[in-house]
Amino acid sequence: KFSPLSNDQTPFRKDERDRLRGQGAQIMTLDQIEGNEPLHDNWGAETGEEIDEVGDPPRVWDNTLERPGCAFTRSIGDSVAEKVGVFAEPEILTWKIGEKDRLAII
Repeated sequence: KFSPLSNDQTPFRKDERDRLRGQGAQIMTLDQIEGNEPLHDNWGAETGEEIDEVGDPPRVWDNTLERPGCAFTRSIGDSVAEKVGVFAEPEILTWKIGEKDRLAII
């Protein structure tokens, strides 16, 4: 059995979408902006562990829906994305090693 030591920080995660929307961000796919897909907030992923198989992930936008258009929610030095809540603060995970843990792959 294994456990991941991190989760991707993307708009697929509901907690990240909620945090960004609290900062004024819009979360939509390109197809939603272009009217090819109805507006919804259910991409079938909540934790960031899922992989986008269709190639049109939810993205972070400002109110103009022209920028930044990033498919991530954490970044270092992106001043445009910072205006809508994308920031460099890491998530810290602490893992206590137990008797049954044989190895850690990093």
